Amino acid sequence: MVLVFQVQPSVVSTVDGGYMFIYPNITTSQVTSQDPYSSQSGLYAMYCGYGSNITREPVILYETIMALDITGLNCVISYSEVGQICLITIQPNSTDPNPIPVYIQVKYLSLGSVFDVKHVYATLPTIIGITQLTDPQFMITPLPLGGYFYSVVQTTNMSSDVWGFVLDENGKFNPWDLSYPTLSDSNASRQILTNNTLVMLKPIVGQNWSIITTNLYKIHEDYGYGNIFISNTTPTIYDSIPARETNPLKITYTIPIVLSNGTITIFQSNGSSNPGIVRQTIKGLNQKYVTVNNNTVSIDVIEVPEEEKEKGGGSKIKMFFDGIYGKVKLTKTGTAYFDTLDPNQINEFFNNLTQELANAVISKRISTNHRFVIDTSNIESTSNQYLLSIRIDKPQSASDRETKLIARDLDAMIRNMNITVLASESSSKYLEPLYGYVTIPRWYENFANIFQLILTVTFFLILTILCIISIHYDAKIEVKSGANSSVRKAFFHIMKSDIHKLTQSVNLCKGREGNEGREVNERRVVDEIKSNHFKVYLYGFNVLSFVLDILFAKVEAGSVKIIFFVSVFFVTVPYVIKLGYVVYIILSELVRKENSEDSVQLLDESGEKGDPEDLNDQQDGSQGQQDGSQGQQVKAKEKVTIKKWLEDSKKHKIVLVMLISLAGTDVGVLEIFNFQFCGYKFNIKLSEKFQQRVIIGEIIGIIIKNIPELVVRIYFLSRAIDFSYLSILTPLVSLIKILSLFVNFTKLTKIKNNGS
Repeated sequence: MVLVFQVQPSVVSTVDGGYMFIYPNITTSQVTSQDPYSSQSGLYAMYCGYGSNITREPVILYETIMALDITGLNCVISYSEVGQICLITIQPNSTDPNPIPVYIQVKYLSLGSVFDVKHVYATLPTIIGITQLTDPQFMITPLPLGGYFYSVVQTTNMSSDVWGFVLDENGKFNPWDLSYPTLSDSNASRQILTNNTLVMLKPIVGQNWSIITTNLYKIHEDYGYGNIFISNTTPTIYDSIPARETNPLKITYTIPIVLSNGTITIFQSNGSSNPGIVRQTIKGLNQKYVTVNNNTVSIDVIEVPEEEKEKGGGSKIKMFFDGIYGKVKLTKTGTAYFDTLDPNQINEFFNNLTQELANAVISKRISTNHRFVIDTSNIESTSNQYLLSIRIDKPQSASDRETKLIARDLDAMIRNMNITVLASESSSKYLEPLYGYVTIPRWYENFANIFQLILTVTFFLILTILCIISIHYDAKIEVKSGANSSVRKAFFHIMKSDIHKLTQSVNLCKGREGNEGREVNERRVVDEIKSNHFKVYLYGFNVLSFVLDILFAKVEAGSVKIIFFVSVFFVTVPYVIKLGYVVYIILSELVRKENSEDSVQLLDESGEKGDPEDLNDQQDGSQGQQDGSQGQQVKAKEKVTIKKWLEDSKKHKIVLVMLISLAGTDVGVLEIFNFQFCGYKFNIKLSEKFQQRVIIGEIIGIIIKNIPELVVRIYFLSRAIDFSYLSILTPLVSLIKILSLFVNFTKLTKIKNNGS
């Protein structure tokens, strides 16, 4: 449908940020009405709210039963009163050759509620000489400081004669400061500035042109704000306000007001562009930041960055620290969007984000390593929102702002992003305001890391105490048996022997002792007593390794995609495989046939044959020591097979099941059958093949579990943004386990060589 208008309609903005389409409607002379009181002329408007595409039904701004000759509309927001103003220009039905137009002023609110309609009477001053003009033009325009600029224009070929006045509400004409008439270019329009300054173009002569300006009469004085409704502000106009000033901004109006859904924008000077950067943008109806009390509006100002250089004076000492690593969080919508990006788009997203954050805090030191992880802090949440790594580089000179201040500014900007420029940027709009910018503390500043370190040290301290207790107990046994005269000497002798055994266990170059191996029986009691006490660290380390595997899968692995499932796989599958192998070892030992060699050959002998130091120590002992050794040797031969051991007590079956379950974590746990602590031991007779199989099981475990785990944990470190104590300790433990692979190969080779 095509609408036909007799007069050009007007599209104007409203005080509340919406728009109005205003148009006149005139009944033509051909159309007659049976009702003499029906409307013949009128002014109508259709309102469209801010941010809405819904147009309301037309409202009536003005109607009359008279048929008016409407020749023009001038609709604007009222500069000096409430609401909007529409001036309707009506050509009178007069025989006068130069009829003076009649003006009707309609005052209305944004939604179309009319609260005042009146005629604007204008009796022209005689100075114009209206009767002497030929086809003059009459123009009227609302002024920013009240009243109207009323002008009469007589146009010639290339110039115009202009008579200008300021018409007040009482119909009084106030003259301007220019001459009557003033010559103006006929092709140029006249402009009125916000301070009531009139600007006109003089007639162009050749290639030269110039303008005329004059300050029109002010019906209402303003207070320097360019708005007569504002009486004062706090801080006052032209005040220099520190960027970190957070006192509320207060605006006091000359009349009572109500807030609309428009926006209040606060700019901050950046020393280069005008008006500067957007500090914050607030909706008028945002009660969190904007309050109104009769005619005073109070706006909360957030603390945001300032671009300032440190001045002279004060301390000249400035400490420089490394940059700060931190993290920001994406919203659920942002995370869903981020998942749709390919690697190149992810890099572009990071680059845009760092630039937007740098612009917001006025710093060029915002960077990123393009790492992101899943937020696992909320276990109950299923949103899997991403955390992105954002770094603040260290200062390069004494004039640079402190890194911690930039971090604080960045946190404030993100937490208040709904009123800052970040809300409208392409990448930063996806940030979670409630999370802000969280700095990642240095390792020693993290209480959780310190606590975990203390727990680890305490754990190994307990193992050390147990080791010392075990050595001390065996030292007292030596003294009682007469093998040594002092507990102190025996203590250090046993410790020295244990250390020597550790070094011998990895010594491939040590040859067999030949017939000397037969003489081992003479010192077997001492070896029984002095079984390597340092093995308590091995068992403790195996427990620590298994606990760390579980903690890593539960606490850390979930933050990086795929790592969680891979970690769970390398905890469960190798456990099942090693558990099956342990069952095979135990079953093989249960069904083996006992022979004469088993009665004199114990598992712990294979690693202790040909030890010259212990042999010499034993030869240096007294006859009483030898007698004691023989007594203990007889006792050692009383060891029973594992089958007989299980038949002795039902509790032994429970113990075996527990050991098999633990050995699924590390096959080396089975070596506990040879370990004694303060006189407590299993007293089980095992074959050399048992130890070989245990070592082979340890090698298999390292290959199928520890090596893949180390690869997984190194990959995790390459993707993580926060390195906790746990994330560093777990790959270190895996590396130590892998290095023990060479020790196991050495031990296996020595056992085979000694058995051949």
